[in-house]
Amino acid sequence: MSSVAKESNKLNGKDLMNIGIFTAIFLFVEIIVACVLGVFPMGFLLISIAEALILSIPMMLYYSRIKKFGMLLIMTIVNGIIMIVTGMGVDALRIGVFIGLLAELVLRWGKYQSASKSIISYAVFSEIAVTNYVHWLYASEEWLAGQTTTYGTDFVEGVSGSFAKGWVFPVVVVVTFVAGILGGLLGKKVLKKHFEKGGLL
Repeated sequence: MSSVAKESNKLNGKDLMNIGIFTAIFLFVEIIVACVLGVFPMGFLLISIAEALILSIPMMLYYSRIKKFGMLLIMTIVNGIIMIVTGMGVDALRIGVFIGLLAELVLRWGKYQSASKSIISYAVFSEIAVTNYVHWLYASEEWLAGQTTTYGTDFVEGVSGSFAKGWVFPVVVVVTFVAGILGGLLGKKVLKKHFEKGGLL
């Protein structure tokens, strides 16, 4: 690979600016949705699905600007760090890195020029929100007791009781992916001109 080609694959100032702007948008919407829906058990279970739909337009706009490897992965890492800082645990970072990497690989598979691969990548990326449920699957009695102090007995029993049913988590994962596909299709339709300008066919 020539030095020019290598240089063109490196993230530049414009790429980093896009990462910063869209990561901020992503985190803002993520927090708002969590605050609105996360006050009752059923709403908490719907957070990842709602985020996949609501974030679709800004995220697909971001996708129209992604031409280099790493722009999703960096967003994933920042999100994971924020989740740790806000007390949501390490799963968004520990598992999210693999999800972000997979989403990146799907984009590379489409050579950053495939609208369909961008939509699939977004659906994969949407699963990052599901990582915030993982700690409920193996939560200890002590951890649940601590959550009761913060969120109340009814909330903790409702959420932990739901995830105690073996089928709930897989259903959330699948429905979130489907919501990501639907959201991606919506984003593509709304942002058609941006997709064409970005070379996404």
